Amino acid sequence: MKQNNKSLPEILAAIRSRLERYTQRSGFRFNTDSDTVDEVLAGLASRQQQFGKAYCPCRLLTGNAAVDARIVCPCSFHRAEIARDGVCHCKLFTGPLMDSAPGEKNG
Repeated sequence: MKQNNKSLPEILAAIRSRLERYTQRSGFRFNTDSDTVDEVLAGLASRQQQFGKAYCPCRLLTGNAAVDARIVCPCSFHRAEIARDGVCHCKLFTGPLMDSAPGEKNG
């Protein structure tokens, strides 16, 4: 179901709010690079408007609803990616203490 009744800025604001609440519950954080965050959120909003769900803009849709459900943000891969790399694939989310570049130790 598409969200054509809402404007892109409204969709973007709703996604940002939902994902900010997610970061508070999960312990993950948005990337400290606000340009990256804005770009990914814009991609999520565009996909929400076009396809009806906030699919990760960094992953390809398959057309199979069950498979594509795994890439609705936050995707089913982000926890393992953050554990392994310090950031998720699209670099939207980082680990709770991620203030430096991936691979560098904090503190």
